[in-house]
This record gives sequence, structure tokens and C-alpha cells, in this order.
Amino acid sequence: MASGSTQILRTTTHVFCSKTAALVAPIPAYEECAGYAALMGYPVKTVKLREPSLTMDLDALLGAANDSGMIFFCNPNNPVATGVDGKGTRDFIAAVNKSSPNTVTLIDEAYFEYATMPGYETMIPLAVQNPRVVVARTFSKCHGMAGLRMGYAVGHADAIKKMAAWDATGSVNVLGLNAARAALQKSKAEVDAESKRNTDARTFTAKWFTDRGYTPTDSQTNFLFVNINHPARGFRELCAKQGILVGRDFPPYEKTHCRISIGTMEEMQKAVKVFEQALATAAAAA
Repeated sequence: MASGSTQILRTTTHVFCSKTAALVAPIPAYEECAGYAALMGYPVKTVKLREPSLTMDLDALLGAANDSGMIFFCNPNNPVATGVDGKGTRDFIAAVNKSSPNTVTLIDEAYFEYATMPGYETMIPLAVQNPRVVVARTFSKCHGMAGLRMGYAVGHADAIKKMAAWDATGSVNVLGLNAARAALQKSKAEVDAESKRNTDARTFTAKWFTDRGYTPTDSQTNFLFVNINHPARGFRELCAKQGILVGRDFPPYEKTHCRISIGTMEEMQKAVKVFEQALATAAAAA
């Protein structure tokens, strides 16, 4: 357990990377590992996403992995919302283990419960067996506990031992710990209901954009990454004036794409009315 999965990301970066063992990460992806590596003076190898799908380029990641300390494999990927299926992930890890046997793959499964693509699966069973694989999970998303800062890592005993030796305190807040215990007692039906709620609202919102000529990625998360054909900043400011907040800039796609979180169906039905006005205003200004 840790103070949010962010602490897991920092710990693995510190333990498995160094000034001679780089971090490899797709760009864009959740920035914590790359930011922490840079703070520590560790080299960072960034790999562009495949376009236009904005999926991770596994061949390029594999090429960058040679003699690196760790690969950050955000799956599904924040902020672009795309995922890699189980076979693709296992094949990638096997190739890394063969070509760069000292490199660890950190798989961030923060949005695991929201993925609906065929063949998507957790890598926890593989992580338990393979000391070069660690899976990070969080209670912040599906369980709604972002402010309580509770995350955890699953891995082989050797990997967890190395992480625990550096992050020896293992401290978490008591409120968060008890909330996590309660969350783990949820039935599968409750978790499935949350996933379905998100899927229904996500599908509605994605179709709304697609029907109007704006292209979202194949989202496997509780947000969309949409090509709105305008800078995110202007769209964001127009939406904010009407009480709707959308995501910040995500370079290098801040000139074209916006990250939009998925709320309830009722909330998204209200939000698209604001999106309609904001996009029309932005188009007129352009």
C-alpha cells in the first residue's frame, strides 16, 4: 500500500532507474515517472505515440528499452485514453525480457475497471511471477477515493522487497486505509455497475462528438481525448464561462485535442449543450 499510486510510481522510478539506467516512457502519458526521473537527474527516453490512433508504439518502446532501468507502460493511457490488449502486452514484456533482461516494466492500471476493449486484461498474474514486472493500482478512479490517497503495487516478492527497502515507512492515512478496506468488500456487481455507468455515458458523449465531425480516441477510461480541431485552451475557457470544466493542455496535442472527463449521463447531456456552443464560437472565431 502507498499514499496513492503516485507514490508507487515514484518508488519504482527511484529503485529501478539511475543516472546510468534511463526511464522509457510514451509521450504523452501520466507525467509522474518522467517528472520524478528528471528531478533525480536520471535520463528519460520519450517515445511518440502512433498517429492517428494515439496508441503506444510498442516497437519504438522496445527499441528504446535496451539497457534502460524501467519502462512506464500506462495501460489504459492517461491522457489519451487508449489501451493495449492482453496479448499485445504479454508479447511486449516477453520481448523486453529477452532483449533487455535487466529492464523492469511498470504497468499502470489506474483505469483498469473502465476498459472495455476486446482482450484487455490485467497483468497482475504475470507480475506475481516475473520480478521484472510491477503493476500499480489505485482506489482513486473506480472507487472514487482520489482525495484519500490510496494506491498499491503488485509484483514478485523480489521486486516488492526492493521497493519496500527504499520506501520503508509504508505510511498511509488511517481514513484512507479504512476506506480501502470497505472498497475491497464491494461486490463484483457493484464494480460492474460503475463500469457500465461510465461506459454508457462515455459512449453517448463519444457519439455526440463523432456525429459532429470531431474524433475521439478509442477510450478505455473514464474520460475522452477528442480532436476538436481547435486549441484546448480556447475551448476550455469558453466552457468554463458556462460552468463546465474540461482538461488542461496535454502537449504535443494541445493545439488540437481536449481531455474531457465523463460524469453521469445527466451531467454529460448537460455538458454537450455547452460543448455545442463553445465549438461553434471557436469555429466562428477561427
